[in-house]
Amino acid sequence: RQLIAVMLLYSFINSYSQEGTGLIPFEQAYKRTYHNTRLTGTPPVIDGKLEDKCWVNEGSWSQDFIQNIPVERAQPTYPTRVKILYDDKNIYFALRAWDPEPEKINRFVGNRDDNSIGDLISVAFDTYHDYRAAPEFNINAGGNKTDLIVTDALSVNLNWNAVWEGKTAVNDSSWTVEYRIPFSQLRYNRTDSSMVWGLHVRRIVRRIQETDQWSLIPRKNSGHVYSFGTITWLEGIPKARLVEF
Repeated sequence: RQLIAVMLLYSFINSYSQEGTGLIPFEQAYKRTYHNTRLTGTPPVIDGKLEDKCWVNEGSWSQDFIQNIPVERAQPTYPTRVKILYDDKNIYFALRAWDPEPEKINRFVGNRDDNSIGDLISVAFDTYHDYRAAPEFNINAGGNKTDLIVTDALSVNLNWNAVWEGKTAVNDSSWTVEYRIPFSQLRYNRTDSSMVWGLHVRRIVRRIQETDQWSLIPRKNSGHVYSFGTITWLEGIPKARLVEF
């Protein structure tokens, strides 16, 4: 009886202390899954404004981002939500990053592969789902695009370049992002059944020095790509030709 009482007391104290920290439970933050949707209507016009019918009527928005920096597993200062669609040729990515002071959003404008300044959005896909490397597509609020290959050891290859579209827009309460990424720019193992890829989505708010992630990659983790979340239901995608005109 004494042992049971001690165990119950420990469980209560542990639960209370976790709630008192205000941190998101690890099991809710780590290795999240996004269920993708095949586009049935008209593809979006890539202008960054998210006014297309597909963003309203098709697929589902995923939110509940997790703070990684400065406080791991804390609630983000500003909400973020993301939606991903696909058809036979492309992946379409949309993100809304709320900000109550849009006039303070850092909209640095520079050269391609140079968006280390400015509020930033990035998405990476582990297309082989082998936890080794992933193509990553970044854009900042000013519209600067960066594409790269990131490995599980967090080495970065900026010499990799792809043909893809990315646009941003700013309104009175948020900034928004749209991508069109052709499957021809990605390498993957085609199967007749549903594919599963690794997925990582990140937001950086420069002026408050905060990084938020859709699925948490713990800062002390030994693997980067290994800790990606997943995206499922990629079905009937043709074999990649690795060519884009």
